[in-house]
Amino acid sequence: MLSMLGQMASAENVAVVLVTHNNKGIGSALNKVMGSIAFTAACRAAWGVYKDPEDPSKRLFLPIKNNIGSDSSGLAFTVQVENDVGRVDWFKEPVYLSAEE
Repeated sequence: MLSMLGQMASAENVAVVLVTHNNKGIGSALNKVMGSIAFTAACRAAWGVYKDPEDPSKRLFLPIKNNIGSDSSGLAFTVQVENDVGRVDWFKEPVYLSAEE
């Protein structure tokens, strides 16, 4: 299925964004995506979203894999909800943690 999705994206010249969850097992960030390396192996880039260990209200958007270019940093954001309207606020400073950390 992932191969066919990749072929379709290439033929149509589009990007495909897949959203999944990490398994709770022990292992590297690559292996935690759906519990299989197959999903990250099929992707050109994979990113993870994690709670900031120093600030539970902040989330970290960190690279797991990228064979398009090199990544040495991630991003941080918070989610605000006011009057049933959500807003994502991105921090300007890069985050120098790895998905493994």
